[in-house]
Amino acid sequence: MPRTVQVRFVPPKDIQVKVSQTVTRTRVWDGEKLAAYLQEGLEPLLSKMIDDLELLVVVAKAPDIRFNWKPEKIVELREQIGQLIGTVMEDIEPDEYLSE
Repeated sequence: MPRTVQVRFVPPKDIQVKVSQTVTRTRVWDGEKLAAYLQEGLEPLLSKMIDDLELLVVVAKAPDIRFNWKPEKIVELREQIGQLIGTVMEDIEPDEYLSE
C-alpha cells in the first residue's frame, strides 16, 4: 500500500491593483493551477525521502499535511515538507497564476 501524503494548500490572498486613483481591481489566484504546480515540483523531492509515495495536493481553507501512516518523526517530517513547499513556491511567476 502506498504511503499517501496529502498537502492541504491555501492559495495566497487576492491582490488589489490600483488602476487609477478611484478604481481598483482584484487579481485572483488560480488555486487549482497553483496546487498542480506544487504537486509537480514537490513530488520528485518527496519521492527521495519517502518510499512508495503517493502525493495529493488539494486546495483547502486551512493548511495541513496529512499521512495515511504514522511516520516515526511526524513533526520533523511536516517541517521538512513545509520547507520544501516554500522552496518550490518561491520559483513561481505570479502573472501565470493570477487572473487578469
